[in-house]
Amino acid sequence: MKKVLSLILALLMLLSFAACDKDDTIQADGTEPTGDAPKQEESADVPQVNPFELLTTQFTIVYPKDAKAMYGVFAEKLKNAISEKTGCTVGVINDGTAATNEDYEILLGETNRAETAEISCPKTSFIISTKGTKIVIKGYNDDYVFEGILYFIDNCIGAKDSGKLFTLDKNFSYSQKGTPSAALYLSLGENVVSDVLTPTLVQELEAQRDGDSQKTLTLIQGGCTDGEYFYFLITDGTDNANDQTRVVKVDPKTNEVVKTGPIISVAHANDMTYDSKHDRFVVAWCSINTFNVSFVSPKSLAVTGTGTITNHTIGCFGIAYDPISNTYSCAESNYKVNGYGLLILDENLRLIKRLDGGGVGHTAQGVDCDDVYIYYSQSPAGSLKNNVIRVYDKTTGTLVKQFTIALTYEIENVFWYDGAFYAGFNCSGKTNPRRVYRLDLNFNI
Repeated sequence: MKKVLSLILALLMLLSFAACDKDDTIQADGTEPTGDAPKQEESADVPQVNPFELLTTQFTIVYPKDAKAMYGVFAEKLKNAISEKTGCTVGVINDGTAATNEDYEILLGETNRAETAEISCPKTSFIISTKGTKIVIKGYNDDYVFEGILYFIDNCIGAKDSGKLFTLDKNFSYSQKGTPSAALYLSLGENVVSDVLTPTLVQELEAQRDGDSQKTLTLIQGGCTDGEYFYFLITDGTDNANDQTRVVKVDPKTNEVVKTGPIISVAHANDMTYDSKHDRFVVAWCSINTFNVSFVSPKSLAVTGTGTITNHTIGCFGIAYDPISNTYSCAESNYKVNGYGLLILDENLRLIKRLDGGGVGHTAQGVDCDDVYIYYSQSPAGSLKNNVIRVYDKTTGTLVKQFTIALTYEIENVFWYDGAFYAGFNCSGKTNPRRVYRLDLNFNI
């Protein structure tokens, strides 16, 4: 009897060991095991693969089929940058083309991919986000998409030595607010090239009154955009030292004046810019004191304070803010004597450097800038009949391009919005002398 019990116990022990050693895999008949043993969990110590870092991963750049031709240009620019930095080749298609691999894509703008729709972009901003194994670059409008692409090229591409294709993690998201860069659309060579900008009338501003006691405001001076609306300084033009001025807010999508500010005193109101970091307009006086600027609230359109340019002996009359470097580019005063001098100021209006913009000829007016170039608008003078926009290298002050505008009216301001230069003109002798023109770019990038 004892022997029988010993045999039974030995048999039970063998069966127990067999159950413990059972391989939890697909069985020979193709079915999964029915045992109660749990499947082995993935070890937390095993590093997870980041699909955006693999140099061997073949991504495809995708842009909207019906988008501006600029998307194709920038898609190629992104493709070339990836190739140069990492040695990896990526494809480029529009979203109406069948993709060879839809798992790994860089989506530019409003594509038809589900991942694009899942990413929300704040106003006047671009956003770069990873979604699954895809990268989404979106913008408030096309200009901001292109800003996002440039940011991606400068900050998100890896290198051969690092062994990374992109410097992104699986939950990456970055958004940046600001004003789109005018340099996006320009192909600037080493030589000065003249191109004609064809003006298209887009807005005639109505004169504004402040009761019967105030004169009608008839002249347009400084102008700029915050990326969503246009803003212009409209003056009475009776006293260059102390014009009566209002800020007029215009919706570029409807061409309607949506707000008119109170009468303010900003001297000649020669130029203005939007400082996105401090959410304020900065107005260059030009007359009375060329070192002074006024700060204006975007909400009330009223003056909130005064600033002074320091570390400089001449002052300025044109001003433009660059959100990338957090600096101001200015047109130097007394240009008839000193030429088209250009100033770079820090955020406290202190001179960083002066650039020699060359000789004179036209009458100097307002400026715009980005992180690479300064755009200087100049009106006819003497025998000169056309307006020009001169483009200067922000580092050297070299004149790299000149645009001619086939209008004899006096240009006052210039800024960049939605793929074109916009400029305010005083059109003497016309029923409505305050006009804003879109300046279409008629040249190949």
